[in-house]
Amino acid sequence: MQHLSTLFYQWCQEGYINPRSAFIFGSVLDSPSLAALAIRNSDGWRNAERYLAKQEVVKQKPKDHLSTTDYVPGYNVIDPMGFSFTTFNEIPQDYLYALCRATSNRIHPDGQKVIDWNSIADDFMKVLKLVKGDR
Repeated sequence: MQHLSTLFYQWCQEGYINPRSAFIFGSVLDSPSLAALAIRNSDGWRNAERYLAKQEVVKQKPKDHLSTTDYVPGYNVIDPMGFSFTTFNEIPQDYLYALCRATSNRIHPDGQKVIDWNSIADDFMKVLKLVKGDR
C-alpha cells in the first residue's frame, strides 16, 4: 500500500491524476498530507461533461449545481459544490468537513478570482487537526 501511496503523490505532483482522485485516496487512507497535496495541485482542474483537454475544460462555463446529482461541469474538481452525490459519500466525514470549511466562499466556479490553493490546503489541515483532536 505504501508503494501505491507514493505513486499517488508523484502522479498528483506531476499532474497525471485528477486531484479529486488523489484527495479521495488520501482521505480513505487517512493521509492528510496526500489530501492537502491534492488541494495544492487543483488549479486549472475542472469537471467536464465529457473528456476534454485541460485547456478546453477551463473555458467551459459552470453549470447550475442544483440541476444534477452528478459532477457539475465547470466547477473545480476539488470544490465540494461540484462533487457528485456518490463522491460526496465516498469521502470520510472528517475530511469532507475540513474540505468544506477550508473551501467555503473561496472557490468561484466562474474562475474570475485567483484562488490561493496553498492557503486552502493549510486551512484544510488546520480544520482536520481540530476535528481529529490533534492540537
